[in-house]
Amino acid sequence: MMTDRAGLVEQGLIVVSPIRLKRVKRVISFGGVRYSVTIQPTEHYSVIPLNNRHHRNPYPEADITYARPYQRSINKMHLQILAHASSSIGMKVFVPLGTDVDQVRREFAKAGLSVQEYDPEYGPPVFGQPPPLNSEFFKVIQDRKEDTYELLGIHPFMEGSDKGMPTTVRGTLMAEERGMRRTGQHLRNIYSGYSQTARVLIDHYKYVYRHEKMIAIVNSNGGTETTTINQLLFDDLTGAVLTFNDIKKGNYDVQVEAGSTLPISRQAKQENALQLYGMNLVDDVEALKFVDGIDVDGVLERKSMYQQLISQLQQFEEELKQTQGTAQRLENQVIQERISRIVAEAKARIQSTTNRFDKAADLFEARSSDQLQIQRERAAMQARQSSALQQQR
Repeated sequence: MMTDRAGLVEQGLIVVSPIRLKRVKRVISFGGVRYSVTIQPTEHYSVIPLNNRHHRNPYPEADITYARPYQRSINKMHLQILAHASSSIGMKVFVPLGTDVDQVRREFAKAGLSVQEYDPEYGPPVFGQPPPLNSEFFKVIQDRKEDTYELLGIHPFMEGSDKGMPTTVRGTLMAEERGMRRTGQHLRNIYSGYSQTARVLIDHYKYVYRHEKMIAIVNSNGGTETTTINQLLFDDLTGAVLTFNDIKKGNYDVQVEAGSTLPISRQAKQENALQLYGMNLVDDVEALKFVDGIDVDGVLERKSMYQQLISQLQQFEEELKQTQGTAQRLENQVIQERISRIVAEAKARIQSTTNRFDKAADLFEARSSDQLQIQRERAAMQARQSSALQQQR
């Protein structure tokens, strides 16, 4: 009994439903003779043209084709300026008819000398000078240059020249952004071709990388991560051999994005770092790496020193708080002891005063009793004396 997959299909236990897939058919022929026919393992065409200006013919054009007339016009105007300068600075000598012209030229021996003969019978020669060039003539040359800059999207200040550079940083960034729109269009066309190429390669990877392979993946931050595809693993429990990260199975939803995901200019990197620092996504040490015009190492060293001083200051403040708390408790204890001593002294003084008052009262009572007794005795004596006088009479 067949137990494999083919046998199960023949027995009808497994129903197979054919699925139509889009595939590219490649036919190679030489001189009308077919050489080979193959079916590519992808639904994307492998022939990826990158055209700048496509007019639906086999002859695409570049931007320089449209800039060539401007350059020819500028070259022609430069030739006219040279001709005008030559005619303006050239020295003209008029001599009468019959003069030895070669002798005159040898005597003057100056570059640009023009010796001409004239007939004295018709009067003296008239010296004519070419009129000066109009300022509009030079303006047309500058306009042609500006048209070329706008067409190609490359301004002089973008190449490091200070001519025509805006006076502010924001103005410079805006002008640079405007110039990047033209070149960015060309980059987007190239990136679209790269993206299409990546889609084709992803489909071919399944049939090229059939064995275990280690690949390196570069992330958007420039770091590198390594991973292994088609890695064979042995299952100790079942004894089966499994394939980890098997790229031959299934379809993968991969989003391909060509181009640089990082800032390309130093100014853009600096603004990006400062923006991330303002969002608290990176620390100040990482943001300082992209700041120009300062001593980053010195700043970091001083910042480390400041952090140590701040830590020490916080430690001193904590110790000061503890000392102040201890001093406050001792002061409260001293105050309580002082209050207790004052109360005890007051009680002692009150008790002493009370005792004196009691003694004085007792003394006053004793003196009063003595005086009353004396008065009584005097009254009794006087009564006896008066009684005795009455008896004598």
